[in-house]
Amino acid sequence: MHEDELNYLREAFRKSKNYASLWDWPDKRIKERGIVCDLLESILRVSGRREIKKVHSSEVDPPDCIGTAVNGGFVAFEVTELVDQKTVELNKTGKSVFKQWSPDELTTKLQEKIATKDLKEFHGGPFSKVVLVIHTDEPLLSHADCEKILRGKKFGPCKKITDIYIIFSDVLGREFYPFIQLDMMGLFDAKQPASLAA
Repeated sequence: MHEDELNYLREAFRKSKNYASLWDWPDKRIKERGIVCDLLESILRVSGRREIKKVHSSEVDPPDCIGTAVNGGFVAFEVTELVDQKTVELNKTGKSVFKQWSPDELTTKLQEKIATKDLKEFHGGPFSKVVLVIHTDEPLLSHADCEKILRGKKFGPCKKITDIYIIFSDVLGREFYPFIQLDMMGLFDAKQPASLAA
């Protein structure tokens, strides 16, 4: 094994948080593009439609990635993780603990993340959509439970973000990553663009 490969593996190990780490990768740009591609593949499996034909990492962050739509327009993708940082820190000390999320904690954390990301200036537009992709490998946050908790809840309002997806780690027996598209309220209600999963 070459020295540069060994250094890459050392860096991957150093950055590993030992908890909810499915999508962890030492190169942030590769990680974020991979997560966006995983979501788009899952949407394709569910809907049978491909809305984005190509995804590349953005030269200027934010957004993290820019997708070229089949109609020729551009879509911004901003990627963030849903994980409990206190639990991450405990696992780094050698403990083996898991975060138990209450419905209120989950919805509050999501709303905080959405509000923070919506404040960003997205470079490289104009964009037909600004998609927030929230990935999670939290062991006790199952796709099925989150669907029940989040059903009927609306998030926002947002001035820039037009679509919000949560993508979950692998589910036994499924060939793609399950996801939820969150309902949004507020400024975009009257003119909400067609969903990527439509």
